[in-house]
Amino acid sequence: MRVNILIFFVFVVGSQVLGQNKSIDSLKNLYSSTESPSERIALKCKISQGYTEIGDFKKAGKVADEALLEAEQLEDKKGKGLAFYTLARLNQYMRDWDKALIYHYQAIQLFDEIKADEELAWSYLNMGIAFHAQSDYKRAIRYDNKALDIFSKIEHRKGVAYSYLNLGLALNDNGSRDTAFAKLADAKRICIEIGDQRGVGYVHNIKGDILLKSGDLEEALIEAEDCIVIREKENDKLDLAFLYGNKSNIYFQQGKLKKAEEALVVAENMGLEIKADLALKKLYLTWSKLDSLNGDYKAAHDHFKKYSSYATVIIEQERERSEAALEYAFKKEQAEKEEELRNEIEEVMSSYGADVADGSNKQLALLATGSVIILLLLVVLFKKKK
Repeated sequence: MRVNILIFFVFVVGSQVLGQNKSIDSLKNLYSSTESPSERIALKCKISQGYTEIGDFKKAGKVADEALLEAEQLEDKKGKGLAFYTLARLNQYMRDWDKALIYHYQAIQLFDEIKADEELAWSYLNMGIAFHAQSDYKRAIRYDNKALDIFSKIEHRKGVAYSYLNLGLALNDNGSRDTAFAKLADAKRICIEIGDQRGVGYVHNIKGDILLKSGDLEEALIEAEDCIVIREKENDKLDLAFLYGNKSNIYFQQGKLKKAEEALVVAENMGLEIKADLALKKLYLTWSKLDSLNGDYKAAHDHFKKYSSYATVIIEQERERSEAALEYAFKKEQAEKEEELRNEIEEVMSSYGADVADGSNKQLALLATGSVIILLLLVVLFKKKK
C-alpha cells in the first residue's frame, strides 16, 4: 500500500530540520539579501536540499560542501551540524546508507554538544530510517526511541507522531505486528489532534500495506479508501495514482474484476496527468493480468508492453541517478585528495622555511618547490583523464 514509505520519510522527516521548502530561486534571492553568516549557511543547506530533491546531486553536494567549509571557518557548530545533516540527506536520496550514517553521526555529535534538541531528535529519526533501509530493525527501533524521548521531553507533538510512525514500520518488520499497530494508533491520534492530515493518511497507508501483505484484503481496502478520502481533499494526484492502483490490486485479488478495472482507469488518468512513471508501471502490470483473466489477450499484450516500457524508463532513471551519485562521489574524493596534498606540501615547505630565509640549503628548497609543481601537475592531468 505504501508509496515506498521509507523514501517518504527521507523527504518529509528530513526536511523538518531545514524548514519549509521553497523554490531554489527564491532561496537564492533570500541568500543574496541576507547578511548574517549563520543564516547564509542555513540557507545554503536549504538550497542544497532543493537540488537534492530535483535529483541534481552534483550541485547539491557542491553547495553543501561550501556550507560546511563556511561553518568550519566561522567555527559555527550549528552550521556545521546542518551541513553534515544536509550531506547525510543527500546520501540518503542516493541510497548510500553507509555514508548517510557517517554524516548523521557527525551531525548528532554537534547537535548534542550545543543542546539543539529538536535538530538532534530529527537526526536520530533519520538514523532510524537509514538502519531500517539496511534491514537493521533493532537499531532502527533504538534510534526511533531516542528521537521519541527527546520529542516527548521538548513537547514537540509532530515529532512524537512521526517517531511513532517510524516505530510502527520498524516494529512490524521486526515481527511485532500488534505493538506496531499500537504505535500507529498513537501516531494517528496525535496527527488528528494537531491537524496533520498528511500524517493521518500515512498511518492508513502503512496499516494498509501491513494488512495487504498478511492477506487481510477487506481491512487493507478500508485503509486504502480512508487514505484516498484524505488525499482527494489535498488533491494529491501522485499518492492517489498509487492508491487507486493498490485498490485495483486488492479488488483483483478478491476476484472483483470490474471494480479492479474501474480503479485502474482512475489511476491511469492521474498517473498520465502527472507523469508518475512508477505508479503507471505497477498498474499496467495489474491490468495485463486482469485482461488475461478476462480472456482479452490482445489487451493483455498491449498493457504488458506499456508495463515493459515504463520499467525501461525507470531503469534508465536509476542508472542516471547512480551515475550522478558516482560522479559527485568521485569529484568529492578528488577534492579531498587535493586538499590533503596541499597540506602535505605546506608542511614540507614550512620545514625548509628557516633554512631558505637564511639562504642556506637552497638546493633542497628548490627541489621541494619542483616536487610541488610536479605533484600539482599530476593531479590536474589525472583529473582531465577522468
